[in-house]
Amino acid sequence: MKDDESIASYNTKIKDISNKSFSLGELMLEEKLVMKILKTLPKKLESKVTSIEEVEDLTKMKIDELIGPLTTYEMKIDDSE
Repeated sequence: MKDDESIASYNTKIKDISNKSFSLGELMLEEKLVMKILKTLPKKLESKVTSIEEVEDLTKMKIDELIGPLTTYEMKIDDSE
């Protein structure tokens, strides 16, 4: 994810990649996508990522359950800047 990219646009890219992968016959598990998203987020979201990793069971987390809190946190950061 680029530093100036929003969570919403990044989520759209991830879903697009997942859909293309599925159409090519490769199913990407939610767990794998959640982990990839968390690893590729910018530094400004690092504290939120850490708290999610500590509190949530990432093996059972859905992408939408991840994107919601990240979007909210991103809006708070943008408002404070």
